[in-house]
Amino acid sequence: MRGERQKKVLEYIKKMLEERGIAPTIEEIARHLGVSSTATVHKHLRALERKGLIERGRGWRQIRLKFPVKRGRVVPLLGFVPAGGPIEVFEAGDEIEIPEWLVERRTGELFALRVEGKSMIDAYVDDGDIIIVEKSESAEPGEMVVAYLPDRGVTLKRLRKVGGRLYLFPENPDYEPIEARDLKILGRVVGIIRRY
Repeated sequence: MRGERQKKVLEYIKKMLEERGIAPTIEEIARHLGVSSTATVHKHLRALERKGLIERGRGWRQIRLKFPVKRGRVVPLLGFVPAGGPIEVFEAGDEIEIPEWLVERRTGELFALRVEGKSMIDAYVDDGDIIIVEKSESAEPGEMVVAYLPDRGVTLKRLRKVGGRLYLFPENPDYEPIEARDLKILGRVVGIIRRY
């Protein structure tokens, strides 16, 4: 019975670290176990520590696992997408791990692109940011998209409909909208990662 409880505590700590990136508090573990005594939780944590599975630091949420934790979903980083003038094609890429909470309700194929340029700065997408894109051949007006224009290349803009015509709008007054005649949507932006 005690071993089952310890396993349940360990699995809960792992789940919290994977999904939220933080360890649970003693009180959260107690609620998860359905016990009112935090002393019971401390007992299980000491046992897990003796087994070499966790270590505890001083302070709040200071439980660390002594084995690797998957913290997110790995998606391909396909290179750069211009937030300025379009370019011909994506560059070859790598992979990036993104937090699961950022894309937990997304069921489609995801990829990441590093933004190059400042045409989307007023939408809080800056040069060097990484956007997470859900692959899609369609988008609704108002959505931020990665689009391909046969005569101009790939670009990151907001899709808008004006007078029955589709346009790719920048989010920076220094750039002009692009009429999207033979537009091909490559995906919709569903998240952004910025390193400060």
